Amino acid sequence: LPILLLAPAVAVHGPAALFFPPSEISVPPAYKGDRCVVVQGEADELVSPQAVAACCAKNGLKLSSVKAGDHRLNEFLGLHSRDDPRPGVLHEMVRSIWRQVRTSGQRQDAANSPRKA
Repeated sequence: LPILLLAPAVAVHGPAALFFPPSEISVPPAYKGDRCVVVQGEADELVSPQAVAACCAKNGLKLSSVKAGDHRLNEFLGLHSRDDPRPGVLHEMVRSIWRQVRTSGQRQDAANSPRKA
């Protein structure tokens, strides 16, 4: 199954940094590349976008930067209220990642299955 991380707290800044020391993300090799997508707002006031980008580069993870996204990413993700039934960007991202993983998994299964003579 794919992994979607939203603003992972690898390096928190501001007053919250007293409670959340810098940390590392450890991702199994099977999840590197398109199987793990990290969404990070460039205007995040809590988690350092630079630290997240460095973590993604170090671990071979796909980074999706949101130009005007703050830490909550609400506007970008289409999360206006709990009563809003419209699917937002997050819903579409999850569906897209799921389709990619299913397609690549089917190709791997076909390549690994014995051929009939």
